[in-house]
Amino acid sequence: MPPLQVDIPCSGHAPLIMDELRKVDGVTGVRYQFPNSFQVTYDTSKLTVQQMLSLPVFREFPARLK
Repeated sequence: MPPLQVDIPCSGHAPLIMDELRKVDGVTGVRYQFPNSFQVTYDTSKLTVQQMLSLPVFREFPARLK
């Protein structure tokens, strides 16, 4: 999957995004790259990109595929 580009105001919000993603069943890894890119690895049998982009955290901090 291409990286997620998330509209976070600063890098201090990266741990929040990473924690929320790690809570999701099917996410196997999350890596942050400054300034707003997140590489997410996940089990495609448990989770879709659309489900990931629909997480509540992305209402506050919109995300899209890079």
